[in-house]
Amino acid sequence: MNATTKVERPRIPQPPPPSRPRAGRRGWIAGPLVLAGLALAIWWGVASYLGMIDRIADFRRVPIPSSETIVLERGTQVLSVEAGRLIPIPDIRFVVVTPDGGAVPVQPYEGELRYDVPDTPGRLGRAVATFEADAPGAFTIDVVGPRADGAVVAIGEDAARSALPSILGALGLLSASALGGLFLLVRRLVAGRGRATR
Repeated sequence: MNATTKVERPRIPQPPPPSRPRAGRRGWIAGPLVLAGLALAIWWGVASYLGMIDRIADFRRVPIPSSETIVLERGTQVLSVEAGRLIPIPDIRFVVVTPDGGAVPVQPYEGELRYDVPDTPGRLGRAVATFEADAPGAFTIDVVGPRADGAVVAIGEDAARSALPSILGALGLLSASALGGLFLLVRRLVAGRGRATR
């Protein structure tokens, strides 16, 4: 009898199974980051707005006409007329004198600034003029003009311009977070369609 020999075929190593994509894990991380960005942007914007309202509430208010001596910090000071919404702005002018007796130039307010007077429904503030306080001290401010129905002059720092960088930063963060959330949503929809076509 002839002996038969068995020929063993060499075993070919199988490639490892493909690794599963980690997009799901990335989505779980990116999603909370987007939500945190949205929450931070909303908190930042609300805090900036409330801070601006608090600064407006702290303005010094004087009647029309009047002459008042007010202690001011260094910086741009805004003169606003606060009155009822239906009351026209009275025709007034301002004379500002420094603590050492020098005259301070008063300029018309550039742009448009209107605000609701805090804690006083139905009253509107309108910025009309500005001047520069070069140093802190007691400034004498003469308000010259006819007496209007309940109108007063509010004096203080430009609250809107000081709050503007924070408000713009909050809006930028809100936009970036919203775009990030939109990108994640589109990516998830595209991935879902890819699985459905397989």
